[in-house]
Amino acid sequence: MVLEKLLEQGPLVVSFCATWCHPCQEELQHLQKYYPVYADSGIGFLEVSIDEARNRQKVSSLLVGKKITLPAALDPE
Repeated sequence: MVLEKLLEQGPLVVSFCATWCHPCQEELQHLQKYYPVYADSGIGFLEVSIDEARNRQKVSSLLVGKKITLPAALDPE
């Protein structure tokens, strides 16, 4: 996934979160509600995890467990 391609499609809502941040997880659930509503309107969504790269599986498990279908990326920096 390339950020430039997402931005070419229109406005983009970006959420930075981490598996250990409970308010972030609540925010993700709220964004998930809006994601399908605005999917056809040109507004994109992207979840960026700031967890360490070695926690990739933990991030994936969190997204699956919470039924988050937003596009996601991992940026430990």
